Amino acid sequence: MSEEGRDTSKREANGPFQGHRRQPNLIKASDIPELHLNAVKATPKQKQICQQISDVEFEIHGLKAHITYVKQFINAQLTYLKDASKVSKHAELKQEFRQY
Repeated sequence: MSEEGRDTSKREANGPFQGHRRQPNLIKASDIPELHLNAVKATPKQKQICQQISDVEFEIHGLKAHITYVKQFINAQLTYLKDASKVSKHAELKQEFRQY
C-alpha cells in the first residue's frame, strides 16, 4: 500500500475519513518500509512503533472529522440565530407600525 507517486493534495476518496485532505508532510507507517507491520525484517519493537504511528494517525483523522462536524454545527446555529433575529426584528417593526 505504498503511496509513492500519488498526489496527496487531493481529497481521499475512500475510507472512514472521506473528503479529508491528507497532510503532505505527515509520515505514514506505510511510508517507512522498515516499520511496516508486515515487513519480514521488522523487529517486534519496530512493529510496535508502526502500530503506535497508525493509532495516532487514526486519532488525528478522527479529531479532524469531529472538528469539521462541530464547525458545521456552530455555523448552522449561527445561521439559525441570524434568521431568528431577522424574524424577531420584523415582528418588532410590524408591531411599531401597528401602533401608528
